[in-house]
Amino acid sequence: HARSCSFLIADGIVPSNEGRGYVLRRILRRAARFGMDLGLTEPFLYRLFPYVKASLSDQYPILLEEEENIVRTIRMEEERFHVTLKSGMSKVHDIVAKMRAEGKSEFCGSDLFLLYDTYGFPLDLAKDISEEEGFSIDEAGFNEAMEAQRTKSKTARAESGDTDIFIALGKTLADVGSCSFLGYTSHSASATVTALVINDELVMNIPLDLEKAKTILRQAEELNIGILLMLDDSKKCYSKNDLFVQQVGPRQEPTEYIYNPYMDYESLKQIMKIYLSVSIEDEHKLTTKDLLGHLRYVKDYLMFQYDAKEKGIEAMIEHVHGNLEDVVVFGDGKNDLVMFDPRWTSVAMGNGCQELKEKATYVADLNVNDGIYKICEQMNWFEKIKKA
Repeated sequence: HARSCSFLIADGIVPSNEGRGYVLRRILRRAARFGMDLGLTEPFLYRLFPYVKASLSDQYPILLEEEENIVRTIRMEEERFHVTLKSGMSKVHDIVAKMRAEGKSEFCGSDLFLLYDTYGFPLDLAKDISEEEGFSIDEAGFNEAMEAQRTKSKTARAESGDTDIFIALGKTLADVGSCSFLGYTSHSASATVTALVINDELVMNIPLDLEKAKTILRQAEELNIGILLMLDDSKKCYSKNDLFVQQVGPRQEPTEYIYNPYMDYESLKQIMKIYLSVSIEDEHKLTTKDLLGHLRYVKDYLMFQYDAKEKGIEAMIEHVHGNLEDVVVFGDGKNDLVMFDPRWTSVAMGNGCQELKEKATYVADLNVNDGIYKICEQMNWFEKIKKA
């Protein structure tokens, strides 16, 4: 299995749910599962590559050329699969035990769908286990359950009220204002996600922890640091005064400044983002800053925003009744490390930081060399979209 996986990956194939990539995934995951049955609780297959290399690299030097990619691809696929196995295998054993006790010979479609939908357990793996245990499977029932779930999801969206959705969406877009395309002059730029729309439904951003935000604001006022607050998903920034602009100038993004000398930070019910005009040199004085996630897009000020990216991905997939294994994330900076999770596919851009590349499932070419396009083409994602 280690030899097969090594040569497939060296030949440019990556694990996926279609074509040659699917063959690679089946081989790799089958070996990983049998290893777990033998008591190997951690990824192990990638550690066998040195033996493959030692015995075959003289005849096949491509193994040396692709060594880093082979080891990384096998390891990341194993790690993702171990997460799936740990969450689903105990439930599989419970179902099998119940079927034996009831004298059943077929793995019913509803149970197959439960494993897939709730635990991310692949159907092909459930098939393998069923055959080993001597059961047939109700694949037609699985497909019916899948279709029923899709219909239920569509119905729920329809019943939610399209008029309300479009009113909310229109208001949000009007508040956000226009965007500028910078691709003609820059290869990268800082940006802020102001809203998330899924299937015509507006999903609001998660606000900051209110008490922690107020604690930071109290110290900022004591230190005479300029403050700007975003209280909703718009370009409006609120403050008691214009101290922020006096200290560092206006923000680079389009902003509507609203000053109210009687504004009471303690009485606020929601804070989406905080901007503080504190320099890198003086940042250490703001001892409360680590209470909330923060970053510095520009050197003159700090921005605080809800930053649990992996939680946002989980929430989005749950919202659309999707499968975490189908998620693909791209990143190039250290702030993207938090969303590089073994449960889904993570792609580090060739221009990304080294920490991100080490954690990634795959490393793409440089963004200026069409890295995103190339990895999408290599993974056959364009074809998958067309079929969908």
